Amino acid sequence: PNIFLKKIEEKKQEIDILLLQSHEVVSELNKIYRRIEIKPSVKYVEGKDALLQLYNETLHCTESDGIRALVNMSTHLEEEMGDVAHQYYKKRVKRGIKLRAITTDTPYSRKAHSLEKEYLREISIIQDKNFLFSPNIYLYDDKIVVISHEEQFGFVVESKSIANAFKKMWDLAWNQATVDRRSS
Repeated sequence: PNIFLKKIEEKKQEIDILLLQSHEVVSELNKIYRRIEIKPSVKYVEGKDALLQLYNETLHCTESDGIRALVNMSTHLEEEMGDVAHQYYKKRVKRGIKLRAITTDTPYSRKAHSLEKEYLREISIIQDKNFLFSPNIYLYDDKIVVISHEEQFGFVVESKSIANAFKKMWDLAWNQATVDRRSS
C-alpha cells in the first residue's frame, strides 16, 4: 500500500511540473496573441463596386475631427461614381461626419467649396497645379484609405501609429494651406 501512495505522489509532482510549464506556455502564447492583435492590416480592392465600398466604410468614422482628405477634383466624384456619390454625401452629412479636404484649384473644387456648409465639409484649395493629387487619400480613425479612380483600385491600411503619422503630415499641410488661403 505504501508503494501505491508513493507512485501517486510521484505522478502528482509530475502533474504539478506540467501544470507550471503549461502556465508558462499559455503566458507566452498570450503575449504572442496580443502582438498579433495590434498588427496593421492591409486590404486591397479592385473595381468600381469595391471602390464604392471603401467610400461606404468611411461612413463608420467615429473621430470627432471627421475625415481628412487629399482629393483630386479635376473631375467631380459624380462623374466617377454617378448618383451614388450624391447618396454618399447625404449619408455622411446625416451621420454628422465632417470632411476637411485639400485639393487644387479646379472648376469642381470651386463648386465644392461653395457647397461646404451643405455637405458638412471644409475645403482648402491650393493654387499650385503641381500639387494635383491622384489618387484620393482619406484619413480617419486608425485608417488610411487610398482610392484611384483612374486605375480602378484602392487599399486600406489599418494601423493606429501609421494613421497618426499620416494625420500629422496632413495637419501640417492643412495648416499651411489655410494660412496661404487667408493671405491670398
